[in-house]
Parts: sequence; structure tokens; C-alpha cells
Amino acid sequence: MDFEVLLVRGVVSKKGKRCSGYFAEQMLEQIHFDLAIIGSDGLKDLTGFGVGNTEEIGWERKVMNSASQKILIADSSKFDVYNVYTIGMLDEFDLFLRAEHPD
Repeated sequence: MDFEVLLVRGVVSKKGKRCSGYFAEQMLEQIHFDLAIIGSDGLKDLTGFGVGNTEEIGWERKVMNSASQKILIADSSKFDVYNVYTIGMLDEFDLFLRAEHPD
């Protein structure tokens, strides 16, 4: 398979090893995703998915708004964690994949 890797610049999160913030969001406005695979920090309320800090809210929404298809992934440990900031609803996804947490 032939593909290209594009790095989104921004502030690097120590916890998630990803970039977020204003510069990352500006870059994401220029990109269309055929498929977005998005993880959640918590799913205990089962109404939506969320993140644990405000810097990720805009970034996640930009990815979702730019994607034709969306997959939500979570391991079983996320079902015991409440969302701090809910950024989307489960019905916004085409597919939900649940994996067992490796203990």
C-alpha cells in the first residue's frame, strides 16, 4: 500500500504524545480525511466521547468535521472513566471498536 505520512505541528502533549493547540487546528483546516480513527479518554456515561483537557477539544472536532468516515476506538478501561469534556456523540461515528484492556 502506498501512503504518505503528514505530521501536524503544535504543542506536544506529554501524556498522549500528540500535538494540539492553535497551530495544529489551523493545519487541520486544510486537510480532508477519508477515514479518522479517534480514541476517547472516557466513556462511562455512554452518551458521548471525550477528552481530559481543553487543548484537545478543538483538535478532535476539526478532525471529525474533516473526515468522510469516523471510527471510535476504546479499550475496556475507558468504560470506567467519565468524560471530563464531551466533544461528540456516539451516533456521529460509522463504527465503534472496543478492545479488551491488556492487564
